[in-house]
Amino acid sequence: MVMFLEAYRVKFLKDKEAELTKRYAAVPSNLHDTNMVILLDCWNINTSKEFRAWVSDTYPCIRLRYIPAGMTGKAQINDTMLHAPFKVYVRRLCERWYEDKVIFFI
Repeated sequence: MVMFLEAYRVKFLKDKEAELTKRYAAVPSNLHDTNMVILLDCWNINTSKEFRAWVSDTYPCIRLRYIPAGMTGKAQINDTMLHAPFKVYVRRLCERWYEDKVIFFI
């Protein structure tokens, strides 16, 4: 999660710098102080004191918000609309492969 946050923040800031440079031909000096809200699942690793302390110490401008248990489908549409069908497809491929292997050995 730490590496994800660092990579996401770097990408966000680069994209924002490019957008502002294109629009205003300049980048504000306080861009790196821009507040960000990151929406996370309420897994133990995301809600741990160590992780929250690390985020607040390393990136004081990041605000963590959590999706309540059982609400991912409502708050993260990509998980239910894009990823779920793909996961079902991959699971079926794996099941067919496994069935073929079992039948081969019978």
